[in-house]
Amino acid sequence: MITKTQIKGKFPEYFHAACTDPRLKNVDKGILFTLATLPEDFQYNAVKLSAQLTETPPTVRISVDRLEQNGYLKRNKWIDSMGRTMDSGDIELVFQKKELRGGNV
Repeated sequence: MITKTQIKGKFPEYFHAACTDPRLKNVDKGILFTLATLPEDFQYNAVKLSAQLTETPPTVRISVDRLEQNGYLKRNKWIDSMGRTMDSGDIELVFQKKELRGGNV
């Protein structure tokens, strides 16, 4: 599921921050914008998302990691019994001005 409640009504500011953020690559911005346009019942999966894009699943994973590290989204993750980090497939697009460093937001 893709939750967008924090960015509703703030799309111009959110996208301006992402577009002007030097920490993000163009592929990150494209994936972020794609996630923002997908229906909320979309279950995130790098392979499934890459099928809608021109990027490979590893590139999608790296970009989603970078977006999370820079405060543009959060994922629900846990550690399994073998110590591996697992992803629930739920993504929340977040808007925290203090964490978004791009442009004059």
